[in-house]
Amino acid sequence: MTNDAPGLMPAAYLLIAMVLLAVGSQLFLNLNEDPEIFIIFTLIFTAPGVYLLVAGAVARGIQMARQD
Repeated sequence: MTNDAPGLMPAAYLLIAMVLLAVGSQLFLNLNEDPEIFIIFTLIFTAPGVYLLVAGAVARGIQMARQD
């Protein structure tokens, strides 16, 4: 039994992760202005970015393993 569900392509995971990490890094640069607020916003954007980066890498590995 194979699972051929059309999920989100691994490249899309990685693209979304890069956007979230870029926004998080720009927020991290503004820590001198108001550290309490900007550290929260940095975590809000970078945590899902790191998760999607790892999920995209795992999905790409699974996709490569399934190829004949």
